[in-house]
Amino acid sequence: MRHLATLAAVLALSAAASAETPEEAQTKARATIETKTVTMKFENAPLGDVVKWLKDETGLDIVPMPRVAQAIKDGTITVDVNLHEVNLATALRLTLANLGLTYDVRLGKLFILAEDDARETVTQIWDIRSLATAIRDFAGPALGLPEPDDGGTI
Repeated sequence: MRHLATLAAVLALSAAASAETPEEAQTKARATIETKTVTMKFENAPLGDVVKWLKDETGLDIVPMPRVAQAIKDGTITVDVNLHEVNLATALRLTLANLGLTYDVRLGKLFILAEDDARETVTQIWDIRSLATAIRDFAGPALGLPEPDDGGTI
């Protein structure tokens, strides 16, 4: 839940600063990820350096989620990768999967998160239309108990 609140705050702040619509930003980011080719060669490089290089190389707004941001700050995750002229999406998958991480693109931003956090996000849709309308009162037959006789029996 904490991750969703962080994500919502980041998205709200960035949407206010951006002139393009969220749909346009999403389309642009996905197109960059699917079409851009990169050559990556890192040996025992801190993840923070790789993220900075990706930002500079691609122009994407990359947002590490809290657990990943803490690992970047602590310098506990290092990257060993040697890829030549590969699609950015493939490079991201290969690089992050080896670290137990993944990525997600939302509203034009590339979020880096732990695979465990990615599995926590579940979208469920519930049909609540019946709760939003008043229940009609239909007239029915009159029901009642018969009156007892003078003898006290029914």
